[in-house]
Amino acid sequence: MSIENNLTPVSADSFSFDESKFKIRSRAILGAPEIPTMIRVLVKGGLAKTENQAVAILLGITIAMVGVSVFFISRSMSVPPATINPALISSSQ
Repeated sequence: MSIENNLTPVSADSFSFDESKFKIRSRAILGAPEIPTMIRVLVKGGLAKTENQAVAILLGITIAMVGVSVFFISRSMSVPPATINPALISSSQ
């Protein structure tokens, strides 16, 4: 069985990326693209001026929450569990 690699070199002159096709639209309802709700809330609330800025804010919040979660999980694993002294149990009876 022979597998051939048909790699075609791509030069920088022939390669282009059309950024106008990139949109932050998540879905289309009745043919009209809709902005995701969290992004719309941030823009309408005045916390972000553009959709891209709203995405950056949401990513920052997500990273902060992951950091807080990692902190609490690491703290709970580093503290040794409490042990009960058997002498305290037998003396109370």
